[in-house]
Amino acid sequence: MASALTSILPLGKTMKASGIIVLIFCLCCNINAVAQTDSLYNLLDTLAVTGKRIDIEIKGNVANTLNWDMDMMHGLPKILGNADPMRYTQLLPGIQTCSEYDSGIHIQGCDNSHNFVGIEGVPVYNASHLLGLFSTFNASHFQSMDISKNPFKASHPNRIGGILEMRLHDNIHTNVNGGLEIGPLSSQGTLHSPLGKNSSITLSARRAYLNLLYGSMLKIDGSSLKYGFSDYNFTFQSRFKKNTRLILNAYYGNDNSSMEEEHNSDGIRLKWGNALVSATLRHDFSNVSSISHSIYYTGYRNRLQWKVTGISMSLPSRIQSVGYKSGWKQRFLSIGIEGALHFIEPQTPNTSTDNTATDVTFRAQEHTFYLDYSRSVSNWVLSIGARGSLYMSDDTPNYAAFDPTVGIEYNISGNSRISINYGWRHQYLHRVGFSDIGLPTEFWIHSNYGRKPQYTQGVVAMYETGLFNNRYNLTVEFYYKRLYNQIEYKGNVLDFLNKEYTLESQLLKGKGRNYGMNIMLSKQTGRLTGWASYSLGRALRTFDSHIANGTFPASHERIHEANMLITYHINDKWDIGGTLIAASGTPFTAPKTFYLVAGSIVTEYGEHNGNRLSPYIRFDLSANYYIINDGKRESGFNLSVYNVTARKNNIFYRMKIYENNFAYMPVNFLLRVMPSISYFYRF
Repeated sequence: MASALTSILPLGKTMKASGIIVLIFCLCCNINAVAQTDSLYNLLDTLAVTGKRIDIEIKGNVANTLNWDMDMMHGLPKILGNADPMRYTQLLPGIQTCSEYDSGIHIQGCDNSHNFVGIEGVPVYNASHLLGLFSTFNASHFQSMDISKNPFKASHPNRIGGILEMRLHDNIHTNVNGGLEIGPLSSQGTLHSPLGKNSSITLSARRAYLNLLYGSMLKIDGSSLKYGFSDYNFTFQSRFKKNTRLILNAYYGNDNSSMEEEHNSDGIRLKWGNALVSATLRHDFSNVSSISHSIYYTGYRNRLQWKVTGISMSLPSRIQSVGYKSGWKQRFLSIGIEGALHFIEPQTPNTSTDNTATDVTFRAQEHTFYLDYSRSVSNWVLSIGARGSLYMSDDTPNYAAFDPTVGIEYNISGNSRISINYGWRHQYLHRVGFSDIGLPTEFWIHSNYGRKPQYTQGVVAMYETGLFNNRYNLTVEFYYKRLYNQIEYKGNVLDFLNKEYTLESQLLKGKGRNYGMNIMLSKQTGRLTGWASYSLGRALRTFDSHIANGTFPASHERIHEANMLITYHINDKWDIGGTLIAASGTPFTAPKTFYLVAGSIVTEYGEHNGNRLSPYIRFDLSANYYIINDGKRESGFNLSVYNVTARKNNIFYRMKIYENNFAYMPVNFLLRVMPSISYFYRF
C-alpha cells in the first residue's frame, strides 16, 4: 500500500543519499514512500503438471475445494531445486500472489491476512522465507494440502478469506523411506521411519545457502546482502489401540538477513521465525465416524533493526497463541469446539534517541462452537452450517458473532454438477504493515474498541463438467463478497522516527467489495497434460479520509489474469513442461512532489492507487531427467529456465531521495533470466 504521510528523517550534511536509498529499497521496496505493487505469481516455480492426475473434488457445501496430494510435487518442475506447495496454488484461477517477492496469496480479491494458513488446524502466522521466494512448508514432510477458496464450511477457522491447510500422513510408516533434494539455492531432506510395531517418526530439514553461490550478485546500491534460513519438522505417531492414535507434531523455522553499507556501519538486520507444537489424540469408531482432541502452541516473532547516520531503530513484534480443538465427525454431521488465547505485541519503535518506548503485550481470547450438516437426496446435496464465536480482550468489550452457511449442489449428470454457496464469517485478528514483500514488516493486531472485528458475507456459484469422454474438465465460477471493518496501514518506515507516532493514527478504516469470475479447462490424463485458466476480478476498497477518500482498487488487484500450463511425458527418462503467464498491472500510488521542512522529508502523493504497472508476461521452461525410476527408487536432475524471454517485468516502484530532489522508478527482479539445475533422490 502506498500512502501520503509526512515522513520525518533528519537530513544533515553528513547523511549520504545512498543510506536512504538502501533503507528504502531493501527494507520496504514499498515503504509507502515507495509505491509498491504486485507482480504475477512467483519466482521459484516453473508451473507445469505431470501426467499424474490432480483430483479436484467438490466436497458437499464447499465450493471449489481441493485436496492436493504432496506426492504430486515430485513430478512437477522445480526452480532452483524447490517444489513449494503454496507456490503451486498460485497456478489456480482466482488465487494470486502479491509480487515475485511474496509467497502470500490473495484469494478471490481478499488480502493475504484474510487467509488461514496452517498445519492440521494450527495457524502459521508468517508462512514465507527469503523475501517470499519460499514458503515455510517442506512438501516432502506432509501427505496433502487442503485448499478452499471460501470459508463456507462452519468448521473452517475464523478467517474471511481462503483456507490452506497442510495435512500430516494418516498412516504409521512401516518401512524406511524418504528423499533428498539438492539445488543451487537450498537443499532439503526427509526421513520416514518406523519405531517398533505401532509407532513411526518423520524428520525433515531444509537449509538455504544463498550467499554461497550468489553472493557476488547480491549487491544493492553498493551494499551487500547476507541471507539464510532453515526449517525443521518433526512428527511422531503411535497407535495405542486398534483405532486410537497419538500424533505429536513440531515445526521450527528461522530467517536471518543483514545488509551493510561498505566503509561504514550503516545497515539493516532482520530476524524472524515461527515455532509450532501440537498434540492430537484421535479415535476412529468406524470409517465414517471419529473424534479428536488437540492442544497446541504456535508463535511468530520478528526483530527488525536498522542504523543510518548514527540513528538506530528496532521494530520488534510477536504473536503467540495457545489453543485447543475438539471435534466429532460422522457421515452427515460434524460438531466441534475451539478456543485460543493470544498474546500480541504490535510493532513498537525503539530508537537510539528515545529510550521511553516499551513493549506492550495484549491478550485476547477466541472461543468457538460449530456444526456442519450435509445430506444427499437423489441428485441434490444440501449443506448447512452454523458457527458461533465469542471474543474477549484486555481493552475491548466482548464481541459475539453467529455465522451461518448454506450450500446447494445439483448433479446434472454423472460428470456435471452445479452448486451455489452463501455464508457469513468473522475474523478477530488483523495484520497490517508498511510492506508485504516477504520482509517481517507486517505485524498482527487484535480487535478492540477502535478496531472492530472484520467480517464478510458472500455468495459463490460454480459449474463443473467433463468433456470429450471426461478427458477434459471445465470449471466456471462466479463470486461476490462484501467486506466490512477493513483496515489498511497508511504509514511508512520513516514515520516511526516521529515522536508523535501512534499505531492508531496510521490506520485507515473502511469496507470493500470483491467480485469476479474464474474459468479453467484442464486435461489430467495422458502423455500431454496441463490446463488453461482465465480470471476476471475486482477488489475495491472504500475509505473516508484525506489520504484515501472514496473507492479505489486494492493494492493487490489484478483485473485480468491468464495462465497456460503444459507438461509432456516423453518417456521414462524425460518430462518437459512450460508455462505462459500474462496479467494486467497492479495499482500503486505515485508521488507528486518532495520537499524539506526543517530538515524533515515531506512527500505529497497523487490519487491513492491511481496508477498501474505495465502488464506482466512470463514464459518458463523445465525438464526432468530420471537416472533411476523403478517404482522403488527415483533419482535424477531437474533443469529449468525462469523467464526464458528475459522480459523486464516491473514488480514495484521505488523512490530515491537526493540532497534536494527525488525520483521514482520501476524496479525489476535482480536476475531477469534464471537457469538452474538440481539433483533429487527418493527411496
